[in-house]
Amino acid sequence: MMRGHFELAAMHAGLAIDNNAHHSKAYTLLAMALKKQGLIAEAENILITAFEQDLFNLGASVVYIALLKQMERKSDAEEELGRLWQLSRGDDRNFMEYGLDFMDAGMYKAAIALFTLLEQRSTHVVSPMIYYYLGCSYAWLQPGDEVAKEKSRVYFEKANKADSYLCFPNRLQDIVVLEYAILQNPSDAKAAYYLGNLFYDKRQYEKAIDYWLLSARLDPSFPTVQRNLGIAFFNKRNNPKRAKIYFERAFNLDTMDARVFMELDQLYKRLNVPLGERLNFLCKNEELTLQRDDTYLEYVTLYNLMGSHRKALDMLMSRKFHPWEGGEGKVSGQYVLALVEEAKQCILASEMDQAIELLKTAQHYPHNLGEGKLFGTLENDIFYWMGIAYERSGSEDKANEYFKAATKGKITLANAMYYNDQQPDKLYYQGLAWQKLGDKVQAKQLFNQLVAHGKAHENDQIEIEYFAVSLPNLLIFDEDLSFRNRLNCYYLQGLGHLGLEQYERAEFCFKEVLKADNTHVGAIVHAELLKQNALL
Repeated sequence: MMRGHFELAAMHAGLAIDNNAHHSKAYTLLAMALKKQGLIAEAENILITAFEQDLFNLGASVVYIALLKQMERKSDAEEELGRLWQLSRGDDRNFMEYGLDFMDAGMYKAAIALFTLLEQRSTHVVSPMIYYYLGCSYAWLQPGDEVAKEKSRVYFEKANKADSYLCFPNRLQDIVVLEYAILQNPSDAKAAYYLGNLFYDKRQYEKAIDYWLLSARLDPSFPTVQRNLGIAFFNKRNNPKRAKIYFERAFNLDTMDARVFMELDQLYKRLNVPLGERLNFLCKNEELTLQRDDTYLEYVTLYNLMGSHRKALDMLMSRKFHPWEGGEGKVSGQYVLALVEEAKQCILASEMDQAIELLKTAQHYPHNLGEGKLFGTLENDIFYWMGIAYERSGSEDKANEYFKAATKGKITLANAMYYNDQQPDKLYYQGLAWQKLGDKVQAKQLFNQLVAHGKAHENDQIEIEYFAVSLPNLLIFDEDLSFRNRLNCYYLQGLGHLGLEQYERAEFCFKEVLKADNTHVGAIVHAELLKQNALL
């Protein structure tokens, strides 16, 4: 077909159909080859057979429309056009698939007819790729023809200016088309951007970064390419400083993009930006902060981490949250944290009834949190502080009841990689509860176990399982899980030393954790506990 050997093309297409009577592309090629030879009746018969085999053969429909027009059967052509439009639903992707079949066979006029139809009749924004395909089709239709060359130039320019929203080229043909577009229009920033997306998806990261850098040079005002460069420089070039520059540039270019705003805050979190600075950033852009559950939860978390537990609780209760992948257990975690920390303050103020009420409330998740309590959730810390509150109010039997409840759960440790894994602080509160019940040997054994496990596993190499789900962090930026494990091991040792009343060692371990991750809830809570002598 590409060489104009239509008789030979028809023979090969016929052989293909002999071996596979449902080969839609072969029918389209055969009909077109017959049409090119002037065998109109034979071409029509093949197309009718094609529709009998596959009513949704849009490629055959395009050829049939052209054939009917050639036969001057205008009403039939209009009817077939209406059927094509109905079956395709006017969806760009359907037109792309069949249009590329035509381009692959050198049938550029048929491709142009199909793409132009979409451009003229579409009721929505046309994908930039349609314009790129039209640009290439005109350029390759008659190389050297000035009229075709001018039309090609116009379409390449249209493609560059078209809305890039949800345009993600992914085919091998797209690489050829976009690279050709850049050759013909070297100022095309969007073609370079699309190629960057495509190559990044195919894990050709350096090639992707080079195209994104080219796009950013050609159009410094396009925020999405700056955002993509931020992710690439953090995850693939291990350059967090450049990543920060690109992300801040992306946000400054579009200060209403809630997604980029969330990602920038996550980057600040990974870079260990001081909590107060992050809180100011979220406060300053409160309208964006309120748009997303995940960003709003970071807002709440910062108040919790900075000791404003009542405000954090009020903020949680004023919003209806919706579950999201990567957010499992986070909303309820902040809810419980706020209540338990408030209860501890009440214990310090000798307000035992209020402390008990807060701790009871922490055991029931309200509907607005968007998630229920997992079966088997361990609440050793809640039960331990309930025991303390009852003990200090003079209810010894009740206190012992809750101390016994606080000893329940596994006594073995493992890396808490997933949100439903037992957290190491549960073992610490088991030890405290055994201590209150008079079994100091069992308590000391648990505390020593925390220290020993932390020391033994500091240098473990950690990898995420292939089918891992419900990880505790958003996976925007790659994380060194072995380093994260090292921090967790320091935290374990800190809990163990705290239980063993080795306070200087405990303080050192918690400081080491917070030096690298100032949002580590456990380290913050238990470092604070060190200062609250009346609770120890």
